[in-house]
Amino acid sequence: MITLENEEIVTMKWIKIVVIMTVSMMFLVACNVSEEEALLASEQVFNESFTVESNQANLETEQLSLYVPRGVTMTEETTYNILLEKGNQVFLLFFNPVEPLTSTVHMERDAELRDEALLFETYESDEKRGYLLVLEEDDEKKVNTVVGLGGAKISTITAVKDLEESVEIMTDILHSIKYEQYGYLR
Repeated sequence: MITLENEEIVTMKWIKIVVIMTVSMMFLVACNVSEEEALLASEQVFNESFTVESNQANLETEQLSLYVPRGVTMTEETTYNILLEKGNQVFLLFFNPVEPLTSTVHMERDAELRDEALLFETYESDEKRGYLLVLEEDDEKKVNTVVGLGGAKISTITAVKDLEESVEIMTDILHSIKYEQYGYLR
């Protein structure tokens, strides 16, 4: 037989469970980044990358030196390409050392995808030309992301929630590239 005291205990337990579940759901929803928020944040990171000084190179290869953020490792180098990884995420860096920072060769080619892009942002000054391209993937929670700067570009497939961080990694790498063997530094 359930007494009034036992009913109150059972009711209190259910109230606690409901409160905990509600708070947990609110926390999960608050941590979820919408696609629109991720695109705006990555666009801001891209644009701000042109206003800050680039990081000092911490990786030298046969072809160039560059900065790689913490947790990013080089896994392979071929002529004009470097494969980088952070956890399970792969970044592919393409570069042409004879193309200046003002080159639009990659930008013009990737601009052809503008109509199907979630985001196509460009930056142009007398010293540099760059762009950010974000395309939808088959998996709605992932996007194909390309950042270009002059004759170099880097691409990855990333989760929407990680887009801002990925763009920051990509811009940090691109802005730090130096081609010493070609007799000039960018």
